[in-house]
Amino acid sequence: MNAPIGVLDSGVGGLSVLKEIKNILPNEHIIYFGDTANVPYGSKSPSQIRLFVFEILKYLKSQNVKAVVFACNTSSAVVLDKAQPCFDFPIIGVIKPGIKEALKVMKTEKAGLFANNVTVESGVHDKIMSEMSGGKHGVIGKACPDFVSLVEIGLTKGAEVERCVNKYFSAFDNVDLDTLILGCTHYPFLEEEIKKVCKDKITIINPAKETAKELAKILKENKLENKSENKESDIYCVSAEPEKFRNTASILLGRDIGEVKLVIF
Repeated sequence: MNAPIGVLDSGVGGLSVLKEIKNILPNEHIIYFGDTANVPYGSKSPSQIRLFVFEILKYLKSQNVKAVVFACNTSSAVVLDKAQPCFDFPIIGVIKPGIKEALKVMKTEKAGLFANNVTVESGVHDKIMSEMSGGKHGVIGKACPDFVSLVEIGLTKGAEVERCVNKYFSAFDNVDLDTLILGCTHYPFLEEEIKKVCKDKITIINPAKETAKELAKILKENKLENKSENKESDIYCVSAEPEKFRNTASILLGRDIGEVKLVIF
């Protein structure tokens, strides 16, 4: 089916998911929406986030998308269950795919979670992991607000990033864990620096990769795959500062993404 897939996030973080989708599904055409007028979602209330995300979903529906990926843990945590009944296309979040992968590899009782304030406070990762494991496993979360700020300006390496990673890892100093979930789609852009700090002691779970696999499975099950070669360029939309988004996104993806469309609600 030659219709686009919508991918939404509060800013550039969801590009980590877009990148994995393109690796697995190169024939698919993507419409990416970064809600840059309201980034970061982690500092907003759940009711505000629901309002923002529903507006984006309405826009993506007007673009005739065949599926939407919430490339954002916060919207996955507080909007996904409410959104799916309101739209006639599949909506995939990033939380469950990451937890499924963590449960495959973890040997300790708890997994660590780096996420933003809203996601950590929602407790959704702990709840879902407990449900999936029959109460055997759970999650200990640490809010990492500085990470989003770093990625939003394209800063993914160096002393400042390393300092932030060390600061947040100190929350787990007295916790027995062998697995860490990157509970914000901005964070995979910092994965190499995070791995340097934890060395080989902790397995890092990047939910972006697992979400792309889940999307591929859902497209196949619903006969929505685009089986012909995609010749269309992906479309990038934002709610504010398109040139700033273009510059940062081009740095993170390692290529010029071209024109960015401004969409104001």
